Amino acid sequence: MTLARLREKYLQMRALRAASGEPNRDVLRALAREFPGALAEIDRLHPQVLDARIATLDRLIEREDELPLWVRGWMLAHPALRGALLAKAWLCGRRTVDEATRAELAAEVPTLPYPEDVRPWIARLDEVAAPPDGRLVDLVFADIARELGVPSAHALRSLLMPRTAQ
Repeated sequence: MTLARLREKYLQMRALRAASGEPNRDVLRALAREFPGALAEIDRLHPQVLDARIATLDRLIEREDELPLWVRGWMLAHPALRGALLAKAWLCGRRTVDEATRAELAAEVPTLPYPEDVRPWIARLDEVAAPPDGRLVDLVFADIARELGVPSAHALRSLLMPRTAQ
């Protein structure tokens, strides 16, 4: 994930918020496919927060400053969520995983969209099939929280998608 792609996500989100009427479902699906979590984020972020994030990303792209925690979080979260969701979809509802299942997925990974995002989940396919508390997003956010030194998946979610007054 690049800073430019992350900036593009926020530009798309701002355009969706500014548009009148119901948003096009195909546009929403495309946004969610490339940036898992974006639809939940758009519901939570105040338009001023969207503008501030775009401005921050513009500065970061120009100067390559140290990346804020929320930027690093989304740069890790989008590919991790995308890979986990693709692996989950590939399972087609299977809840038990063995080595044969892992080998089958490994063989099919090159044919899937975003194979580089799916590959890390092969070893953890059992967790994808039956995530703790049934929430795949929490599994992914817990991994990223550990990597970034954030106390919990919940704390990471609050950082990435702060609830703000509309």
